[in-house]
Amino acid sequence: MVSFQRLTRRPEPEGRPSRWVTVAGQVQAGPKKVLIGMALLADEVNSLGHLMLKPDQWAGTLHIEKLEE
Repeated sequence: MVSFQRLTRRPEPEGRPSRWVTVAGQVQAGPKKVLIGMALLADEVNSLGHLMLKPDQWAGTLHIEKLEE
C-alpha cells in the first residue's frame, strides 16, 4: 500500500498541511483480505498526511456522522 500513497499526489508539497489525507491498508472481507486505498478531502487543513491502517483499525478510524443542520 505504500505504492498507493507514493503515487497519489496531493497539491501541497510533502510534509505541508493539506485538506487531503490518504488512507490505505488491508480490510478483512469474509475469509479474504482486501487492499484498499482512498484519498479523502477534509473540511479543514490538517497534518494527517498518509495513514496506514491494519484490518482492525478501520472501524475506529473512519466513521460517518450525520451533522444536524
